[in-house]
Amino acid sequence: MNGWILFLLLIYSSSFGIRMTNQFITSFKLKKWAKISLLFGGLLHLLIFLINFIEKGYFPLLTIFEVLYFYSFIMIILAIFIQQFFQVDVFEILILFVLFIGLILLLLAESVGETSPTIDEHFLSRFLFLHIGLTLTSYGVFSLSALFSIFFLMYDRLLKQKKWNLLTKKMPSLQRLEKNIFLANLFGTLLLFMGLLFGSIWATSFFHLKFFYDLKVIISIIVFIMYLVFLIQRQKGNWISKQLSQWNLLSFVMVLINFLISYYFESFHHWL
Repeated sequence: MNGWILFLLLIYSSSFGIRMTNQFITSFKLKKWAKISLLFGGLLHLLIFLINFIEKGYFPLLTIFEVLYFYSFIMIILAIFIQQFFQVDVFEILILFVLFIGLILLLLAESVGETSPTIDEHFLSRFLFLHIGLTLTSYGVFSLSALFSIFFLMYDRLLKQKKWNLLTKKMPSLQRLEKNIFLANLFGTLLLFMGLLFGSIWATSFFHLKFFYDLKVIISIIVFIMYLVFLIQRQKGNWISKQLSQWNLLSFVMVLINFLISYYFESFHHWL
């Protein structure tokens, strides 16, 4: 698997490099090759995932290696989606950078042996896989939303200071960024809700109501509430766009904390 990850790193690095070059040397051919390399990498990413699924006989989302691999796949899907529908190279470049970091973490996970789970059969429940898959997908969407918020705050500050550069020329309007944040959070919150629902059904079957005392479960509920507050405040118009972006970044920090809890604190999620 190590060789395939290195190959994916090479492909995505090429796409990243071509995209960066195209920011300074505008070329239709460069942009075309960046799209081709990104799509090829995405297809190879999916193929490796399917082969892994067939070989192991279960949906591969049970180890830190498999979780990071699935997350990186979500990020590449988001990059392709932005490439096709948003036509904003800056976002795609940043997502590819995040993806690059994710693949490096994959190599580290594999090097410490986090690739072969030993678990009881009852863990292989469909509700469990739906819980993990939907929750990780929501994390990917929230990652995109956080990137939108970072650019919104940067762009807003540059405009107020009346500073114009290459970044401001490439960026969409503040209104478009704010709308993208809202749509990403709406979609991500729905995915997280379904993920938590399926996870609750599964956990109740094996842990009864004791799982509500788990730290990761508590933080997950807090994360859901924080994004729900974002959606409510945005719809009511109580907060300005800058406040919404700041709250959105704070919410994503909680997502990162929630993701790390499994590996540094006592939790029944620690088997991942």
